[in-house]
Amino acid sequence: MSRKEFFIGWDADRAKSTVGTIRNYTLMIAIVLVAVSAGMAALQSTIGTAFFDFGNKKEFKGLFLSDPYPMLISETPIKGHSTILLVNEWKFGLDQEMAKSFHLKAVTIKGTLIHDDHQAMVEVAKEGIKIDNGGSQSNNFHNQAETIGVKAISGEIVDSKCWLGVMNPGSRKTHRACAILCIKGGIPPIMVTKPSDDNPSGYYLLVDSNGKPINNQVLDYVGLPTQVEGQVDKIANLFVMKIDPKSIQLKER
Repeated sequence: MSRKEFFIGWDADRAKSTVGTIRNYTLMIAIVLVAVSAGMAALQSTIGTAFFDFGNKKEFKGLFLSDPYPMLISETPIKGHSTILLVNEWKFGLDQEMAKSFHLKAVTIKGTLIHDDHQAMVEVAKEGIKIDNGGSQSNNFHNQAETIGVKAISGEIVDSKCWLGVMNPGSRKTHRACAILCIKGGIPPIMVTKPSDDNPSGYYLLVDSNGKPINNQVLDYVGLPTQVEGQVDKIANLFVMKIDPKSIQLKER
């Protein structure tokens, strides 16, 4: 007469068939979980290549421009970028009046690098801008700016500091409140759209029709799908778009 195995939870000497069944099901469940996890990971979009070199202050040399937003035309490209946006620590842009005192002068800047594959920024340390007496200055730099023409583009207005690496990702409604505070504090706003042959980054630094900062005028549209139209100029590798804030249109995502 055959004897059926009987499972006793407290018995250390478990029936062989019971142990084998449990082992097989456990192994199958583990394999399924690993496969599902790998599949979900593969379906996720990449978080991007934005980078913030937090805690590592370096020196950067070049020509200082105070408008439309403070920036450095670097003597040597930084991570492949020659036009470097400049901001203060935390959620603040550089003081415009202070920036004017360095306009078109050779400077050495101490700060923290922020960048992605297409654009760079430096978070300037306190009292981190010094005149570089050994550098070259320019009185006609803006004559070198290239006029591209009028364009209409759709995308999203973001704060450049978070987008380029301080927050990753730094876009859409989940980041809207933070982006509004940054832009309100003077961080340059950029329009992010699909890359094109003439603008591989898809970034446009936004200014008003007179080429002046436009921060407060775009706050209602930050983090939302929008369309803008305006004159596009190019400063080194940076595209600048002059827009009328009243012409910004909200779009469906």
